Amino acid sequence: MLHNKPFITVIGVGLLLSLCGQLIAVMQNNIHWQKLTFLDLMVFETIGFLILLMNGTLIKSKYFRYVKVSIGILLLGALVRVLHLPYATSLAACSYLGFVVIYICSFINKPFRKRSDYLKLFWVLATFVEGILNFLHLGPYDFMVLSPAIMFLAIVDFVWFTKASKLGEKVG
Repeated sequence: MLHNKPFITVIGVGLLLSLCGQLIAVMQNNIHWQKLTFLDLMVFETIGFLILLMNGTLIKSKYFRYVKVSIGILLLGALVRVLHLPYATSLAACSYLGFVVIYICSFINKPFRKRSDYLKLFWVLATFVEGILNFLHLGPYDFMVLSPAIMFLAIVDFVWFTKASKLGEKVG
């Protein structure tokens, strides 16, 4: 838990900034503050993903090699999109779909599952749908809050479970 403390602090500050940005956006009816809110949520979600990845079992599994390939394809798709070359959306969609399939296979092959595993699965699925809708410019901005909300629940569950297990070690 100690090595996660700086990350959790950054997450707390990011969520506080996101909340302040959303309140200012609503009060002033200013779209720029709302964009800042989504940027803060993206930072929160990325750091939350790193915390769950570092403390999870996916890195230690045989599926992590395929996750690296999927991330590489996503980066290639982003580069192709920046260069305005064809098939950028297809590369990104294949990468997202590949990551979802890999994670579902990893989830199915787990010997036992906890609540946090289900939250991570729902987060992967919501992020997949959000990413596809974002790449195709189809999704409303309201849907983009679902993925950070699930990540928030997963982080709270992780922090709570870690603290509970540490308290159990101190008592026992």
